[in-house]
Amino acid sequence: MKGVLSIYLQSAVLVRDVKKIGKMSVFVTFEHDTLTHTSPICHGEGKKPSWEDCQFDFTIYENDDTIQMIVCSKNLLHIKEIGRSLIWVESLLEAGGADWDWWEDVGYDGKIVGQVHLRS
Repeated sequence: MKGVLSIYLQSAVLVRDVKKIGKMSVFVTFEHDTLTHTSPICHGEGKKPSWEDCQFDFTIYENDDTIQMIVCSKNLLHIKEIGRSLIWVESLLEAGGADWDWWEDVGYDGKIVGQVHLRS
């Protein structure tokens, strides 16, 4: 199978806060093969960021392809990882074929630290 998988980044619900004072400014990076996509930063939205019109396209070669998703917070000096997930393309396709809606768990240090809402 070869085709294009479009992922729309919707929102996140996070329990891990990496900022000591104030609210986190969250962004998400997706990595597949040699391609990296990064979302806009949700400045000051804290543990419940949301994105509008945030679409990423990936060329998929096999159903067992994976996409690495990394959720981070950015401040003036540093970028800190909140958590990450390995998304199996096959799971997305099984969730609804070409039309799916998915909440992906995000983990850090062996614990679930939130979820990211994705859709086709």
